[in-house]
Amino acid sequence: MKIGIVCYPTFGGSGVVATELGMELSKRGHEIHFITYKQPVRLEQLTGNIKFHEVNVPEYPLFHFQPYELALSSKLVNMVKLHKIEVLHVHYAIPHAYAGYMAKKNVRRRRNIHSYGNHAAWYGYYFGWKSPFLQTSGYF
Repeated sequence: MKIGIVCYPTFGGSGVVATELGMELSKRGHEIHFITYKQPVRLEQLTGNIKFHEVNVPEYPLFHFQPYELALSSKLVNMVKLHKIEVLHVHYAIPHAYAGYMAKKNVRRRRNIHSYGNHAAWYGYYFGWKSPFLQTSGYF
């Protein structure tokens, strides 16, 4: 199976969990695509079935904070189409699940997106969101 994993590339909990998950899935024969702004720190070497795709966030002087969600959404659409990724596993509702949802709206193939983390439900409850991007899975 071709699996895209979206995470923060840091030493923090979700970045470590996502990287370890991807490495273990690759050992079981799956093709893993890490999609983030920097290679995950726990991903020491890329092998034949582990790929890294960097999200480039353009500088735009109008914004105080650069639009990472937009750059990530675009990258996800491109990677899903180019590599025929079947499942997107995203860590963190904001911004990753949002970017996955936006990618889902732009890809017309039947694929699965899975959002990991209890914060996804918390955001939905706290902000009163009922949007499908906070569901644990859905097809895109």
